[in-house]
Amino acid sequence: MESTERMGRSPVMGDEVLNEREVQGIFGLRQRGWHVKAIARELGFTRNTVRRWLRLGERAPRPEMGRPRLLEAHEGWVRERYLAGVRNGDVLRQELAEHGIEVSLRTVERCIKPIREEAINLDRASVRFETEPGKQMQIDFGEKWVDIAGERAKAFVFVATLGYSRRSFVRVFPGLRQCHWLAGLDEALRYFGGVAEECLVDNARALVLRWEGDRPIFHPEFDAFCRHWGMKPRACRPYRARTKGKVERSVGYGKSNGLGRLSFVSWEALDAHLVWWMREVADVRIHGTTHQRPIDRFARETDELRPIREHPAYLHVRRFDRKVTGDCRIEQGVVLTEGYQGFKVKVGHHKALDAEIVRAVVDAARGAYVWPDANQGYTLEEALRMARAFERCGVTLFEQPVAMSDVYAMRKLLSACGLTVALDEAAMEAVRTWRFEPAKRDGVPVRAWAVVPIEFKLIN
Repeated sequence: MESTERMGRSPVMGDEVLNEREVQGIFGLRQRGWHVKAIARELGFTRNTVRRWLRLGERAPRPEMGRPRLLEAHEGWVRERYLAGVRNGDVLRQELAEHGIEVSLRTVERCIKPIREEAINLDRASVRFETEPGKQMQIDFGEKWVDIAGERAKAFVFVATLGYSRRSFVRVFPGLRQCHWLAGLDEALRYFGGVAEECLVDNARALVLRWEGDRPIFHPEFDAFCRHWGMKPRACRPYRARTKGKVERSVGYGKSNGLGRLSFVSWEALDAHLVWWMREVADVRIHGTTHQRPIDRFARETDELRPIREHPAYLHVRRFDRKVTGDCRIEQGVVLTEGYQGFKVKVGHHKALDAEIVRAVVDAARGAYVWPDANQGYTLEEALRMARAFERCGVTLFEQPVAMSDVYAMRKLLSACGLTVALDEAAMEAVRTWRFEPAKRDGVPVRAWAVVPIEFKLIN
């Protein structure tokens, strides 16, 4: 039998010295129904230590140990800054110095260590939050390298998951631009046939600009998208991605199972495979958490989703960039008076309808200059097909149809179609990464100004 009165050991400390945060972790897991063995394994303590603290109670006295803490009077401020997202000890030290408190980095690290441990323990002790039918949809992106027609390419995998049924929509995009987020959302709503009450997202810059205290500031375009569909946007707190654990698991499942083959003859074949996979595999599997098929639970959830009916797609009715000033206005797609000389049409979001959209704008523009801008949204095969369709519409310029980095595809387009292929702001972004040697006099760098003309040219 173990005695609690051994020389040199406090009767409340046990074999392992625990601080207040670790004790809170033990009792937090216990309140959630965890057994002693599971708590000990999860937190890394011995079972006797866990039993002793459960017997003594959370408020059992603990002797003061260690050296006096220099930041004891400022622990509240440090905790507040840490939980607000300032997790770097040296940054906290710099902020303290700005307030006239000079301490070493080691002192700051000792101060934030228990706060970090508390956050970890609370994260471990979190319970899964189940939502009511039709309440929430979660979205996220993942990345997966695949083989397309013998060439290695990175696929950006968009996933939307309904919180109740766990039914998921999976789609591959060529990038992580805002247009890809919104296009994925738009397609997911139409795939589910209804709109959930709220949409939970991560802190991607395309969706969330920043946090002001406890309130996220959403990107105006994403906020407008949600208002268009009558859906409330919600964001995970920074460093709390587990808040949207349902879609996190769905992203991993989609990458490992849906894209498990790795090799596809074309991007179109990959899209077709995912449509088949969602219907024949993902929807009818037995889900590990609900122990039911997502398609069966969706039958109960679909009645709670707000029907789409004839509600127009956001990307079709709202985005219309007018780049040339004038005195005319556009209502319901018809030019009413003179003035505009050109119209740029965003394409690449709904590829099956892009040609029809451009033709409608050409007809409504009454002779004004029209050019489609794909924003790097097409593969080479898609761009070639759409270039021929746009030519038949009377279009003469095609802006950034494929990825800026795909020089081969750009050259192929130039040689295979009669359209002028234009570059967009991605070319300027590439230039901004260039670095120049400084001007020198007698081998010493000197301050100087220079204008460097840069001509972008693709040679067939």
